[in-house]
Amino acid sequence: MAIACLPLHARTIHVKEGGSGNGISWATATNLQYALSIAKAGDEIWVASGVHTPTTGTDRYATFQLVEGVSLFGGFTGIESSLDDRNISSNPTILSGEIGAKNQVSDNVYTVVTAKNVSSQTIVDGFIITGGNADAIGRVGEAATSGAAWYNESASPTIRNCAFRGNLANWGAAMFNFAGTQKCSPSILNCQFTQNKAHMDGGAIYNDGQDGQCTPQIRDCSFEGNIASYGGSVYNTVNNGTTRPLFLNCIFINNSSMVSGGATGATYDIRKGRGACSSILNGCRIEENIAALQTDNGTTAGQPSTHAQANSTASTGSFTIRGNK
Repeated sequence: MAIACLPLHARTIHVKEGGSGNGISWATATNLQYALSIAKAGDEIWVASGVHTPTTGTDRYATFQLVEGVSLFGGFTGIESSLDDRNISSNPTILSGEIGAKNQVSDNVYTVVTAKNVSSQTIVDGFIITGGNADAIGRVGEAATSGAAWYNESASPTIRNCAFRGNLANWGAAMFNFAGTQKCSPSILNCQFTQNKAHMDGGAIYNDGQDGQCTPQIRDCSFEGNIASYGGSVYNTVNNGTTRPLFLNCIFINNSSMVSGGATGATYDIRKGRGACSSILNGCRIEENIAALQTDNGTTAGQPSTHAQANSTASTGSFTIRGNK
């Protein structure tokens, strides 16, 4: 008889803004960084409403590093005894990169949440993730330049009921997914990507399957008001690997590609070497997205809201396109 390998004593660790206890109960709640440092596979971290930052100091490299098999749940008031008692909409639980001088974006953390080599058993559910600023000078794919809200490296976490708002980066303002010779396949369910900005590519998400497989599954999500030079919402690229994101029942509205990729309010696909790069969109709405110029393969802005370049393909199922410019 097969027996699942689970910890004998899975714990619930309680977190409140400014908490300094041991986390055993709400009365002795701790802070999120300490909770992550003691958590083991199978544990749950319950986080009460409030603003939680990776550091109380000024270290821009500080980040919330996820732990394999540990689940984070937001939306609590701080008195609940059951996961079913939480209310995400009434109890906003914010993971923020806002450190240093208040309302000064330039000193915010580079990346709010980081996931490396974790599986789908690592769950993050019910958070607003905001204020990351990955603006360091460097190359694409480096954590300080890419993925201001969330950076996945060879990681496939489950992300549910989260909102990514107001993050800035050079590449992939809300999320950067990097295969890194392995597999990066996060499941992103019922999330909102709103008003994130990449100075280069991927206003919301940047997917890179270099030397591996980058195959995120994105379901019932919305992308609104995101901006980038290429790929107002999503930028997909590959070199000697596979990049194939799947979008199911998603909405792309009022996203802007300032240089090219007309209707890359949805996706922009480019293969830079060997490999395969394609987007699959099924049941999606693509409306009122803007591109500044004509796309590289001659597709005029406002035409099909996906762009495929240099032997890349955009595979589309049933979807609605309306009012793109």
